[in-house]
Amino acid sequence: MKILKIWDTFQTELKYHDHYLADEMKKSGIETVFLSSDKINKEFYPFLKNKDIKAGEDNYNGSKIIRLKSFEFMGKQFILEIKKMYKEIKNGDYDVIHIFGISNPISILCLLLVKFSGKRIPIYFNDHSNPDLKNQSIIGKIYYKFNIYMFNLFKKKIFKVFTPNLASYNLIKSRYNLSDDKIDIIPLGYDSSVFYYSGKKNIEKKLVLGFAGKLLSNKRIELLIEVLSEIDDIDIVCEVVGLYDEPSEYQKSLINYAKEKNVSMNFKPLIKDPVKLAEYYNYIDVAVFPGSISITTLEATGCGTPIILFESIEGLEDRVENDRGILFKEKRELMDAIKFYKNKKQKKLIDSKVIEQNSHKFSWKELSKIYLDLYKKEMKN
Repeated sequence: MKILKIWDTFQTELKYHDHYLADEMKKSGIETVFLSSDKINKEFYPFLKNKDIKAGEDNYNGSKIIRLKSFEFMGKQFILEIKKMYKEIKNGDYDVIHIFGISNPISILCLLLVKFSGKRIPIYFNDHSNPDLKNQSIIGKIYYKFNIYMFNLFKKKIFKVFTPNLASYNLIKSRYNLSDDKIDIIPLGYDSSVFYYSGKKNIEKKLVLGFAGKLLSNKRIELLIEVLSEIDDIDIVCEVVGLYDEPSEYQKSLINYAKEKNVSMNFKPLIKDPVKLAEYYNYIDVAVFPGSISITTLEATGCGTPIILFESIEGLEDRVENDRGILFKEKRELMDAIKFYKNKKQKKLIDSKVIEQNSHKFSWKELSKIYLDLYKKEMKN
């Protein structure tokens, strides 16, 4: 089987779901080719070593990458090498086309080129749109209306749209008027070959909390600082990793705020090495995510570490089910959850092995089987 994955931008330093799926499918002899623009998502700039991505062919862990010349307008990438993209679709001998992001110009272009090529090929979408991130500009609203119109022209050609959670599911289903048979939920996952329980927890008597991820304002670390200040317990400490190589002004303000509040919070640079990140999650007692949702919640529970997670969107129950963590909405609930785990640690009742076992169904190894089964089913039809 040969799969063409369409992305608006594609970098290889910070891995997302399709990086992992390509790795897993490669083990089964499945070939993945990535096709994208030659641009980088500006949100990733502070975290990337290689910011000089050029058009042409590249490689990700044995999977070919084709980057096409493009220009950027209003944060969207528009492909210039349309003829080259058309030839790749028409002559590439692909069994499946899987597109990430319905609202990207390259996505609609791909649907048009498949139509012109005359090829009958299963087309799938993943869309991880966050209901909280809405474009309020006039140009943005006009673009989305055009995007919805164009998508609906080709809706019959699309086999399935996948979203990672209930909030995205409801948003996409409503926005694009999709029937139940056209949309489904497949959650994001984690690499179980890296993120697993090693048995190397800290030997501190104190409760060691932790946060790992990009230190941006939507992560609401200020709330965690305020809560720890109000709890005022010397037996609770916190390890925060996520600083840029050169900390931003916002990140510096967090460090100063923790000092002002007299909170025992240690700030460290973002951990880019997955192995070291797994060591971090194996060390801490509880991972706390006081703001927007992150894929690292799954990596934490994969290491047997329970999580305290802000219910930023609906449908996050699967992140904490089977004693893998606690969801909270209000500040008081976050305080209670931290105290709950402090009590659990003192009584040695945090069962990391069970948390790891209950998380395994979210591993990319298991999730890749779901995608492959769906591909094969449609190919037979």
